[in-house]
Amino acid sequence: MRLAPRILVTGFSIFDNYLYNPTSQIVEDINGAIVNGIVVEGMVLPVSFKRVVSILRTVLEERRPAIVVGLGFAPRASKVVVEIASTNIAYFQAPDVDGYLAEGIEIESGGKLVVETSIPLKDVVEYCTKTLRLPVVPGMSIGTYLCNTAAYIIMSYAERRNAIGGFLHIPPTTDVSMRLRLPSSLPYREVLDAVLCVLRVCVDYARRKGVIQP
Repeated sequence: MRLAPRILVTGFSIFDNYLYNPTSQIVEDINGAIVNGIVVEGMVLPVSFKRVVSILRTVLEERRPAIVVGLGFAPRASKVVVEIASTNIAYFQAPDVDGYLAEGIEIESGGKLVVETSIPLKDVVEYCTKTLRLPVVPGMSIGTYLCNTAAYIIMSYAERRNAIGGFLHIPPTTDVSMRLRLPSSLPYREVLDAVLCVLRVCVDYARRKGVIQP
C-alpha cells in the first residue's frame, strides 16, 4: 500500500475538570502547516474509547499518512515526552466522556501485547534536546487510558505499513498550570516548538528510510 506524503497529528478534546486541552490548540495551530516540505493535517479526537478506535482506524486506512504523531495532555509532566511504547490493554480508572469504563480489555483483539514507537528517539534527543535545547525527553508514562489507546493504534499502523508513528505527552502550558494550580508548566510557544521539532526529525528520518521520497 502506497503511503501519502502527509503528516497526521492528533490531539484530544477537553476532559474531566480540564476545560482547556493544550493538545487541541496545538493541532489547530499546526493544521495546514508545512514541515520540511510536507503538509500537516490536524485532528482533534473525542475522549471516548469506542469513537477513538473507530475514527482513528478509519482515518489511517483511508488517508494513509506517512507520518502519524498523537498528542496527549499529561498534567504532571514537566517536558514533552516521546513515549517509547504502548500496550494492547485498556484499563480505565474513570469512565470516558461516553460513560464507558474499560477494565483490562484488548484494544486490538489478538494484537501484539506491546508495540514500539518508530519515531527516531536518538535523532530527537540529538537535535531537539541537545542542539536546540528544547524540553523533549523519551519516556514510558503512557498509562492505560485513552492516550495509550490512540498510541497503540498509531504505532500498530506504523508497524504494519512501514510508516513513522508515535505519541507525545504534552505538559501543562503556563495558563493551564496557573488556572489549575498544577506543579509544573511550560510556555505554549516552547511546547509548540518542541512538537514541530519532533515532526521535522520524523520527516528527515522518513526520507532517509524511503517512506517519503526526497
